[in-house]
Amino acid sequence: MANSEHVALVKEGAQAIRRWRRRNPTERLDLAGADLRDIDLSDADLGGADLSGANLAGMLLTGVHFIEANLSNADLHGAVFCVVDLCNANLTGADLSGADLSAEVQLQGAHFGGANLSGANLGGADLSDIDLEGCIIDGDTDLASDLGGGSDGGDDLDA
Repeated sequence: MANSEHVALVKEGAQAIRRWRRRNPTERLDLAGADLRDIDLSDADLGGADLSGANLAGMLLTGVHFIEANLSNADLHGAVFCVVDLCNANLTGADLSGADLSAEVQLQGAHFGGANLSGANLGGADLSDIDLEGCIIDGDTDLASDLGGGSDGGDDLDA
């Protein structure tokens, strides 16, 4: 369950989060299970935050930093990621169905194991250092990018 003070802080916006981070450099935001759909997260630094099970469905996520954030089992279906940093983020079991991650999204080291990528757009993303093992994909999933790693890129995906 999310820390209610942290949810209130995030509702205040990116500047409030930056001030809080300067005062609490070692503390991580606890937003686990929070419904964040009506909050403007533009340019927010949510790096290292616990967003496991959080609801961000259908959101426009612009300039958000999710570096090393825990987004496991988060509801991100239909979300649009634009200039977002998901490096080393945990998206294990997240629902990214219909999400658009094609616009300058950094994914290096992100873990998508078991995530639902049905109908997601990852076209143009560099997926060479991405864990897609057990992900749910379908014919509408756009993986038209470099899967790298020297394999055919599809061995670990559930189609």
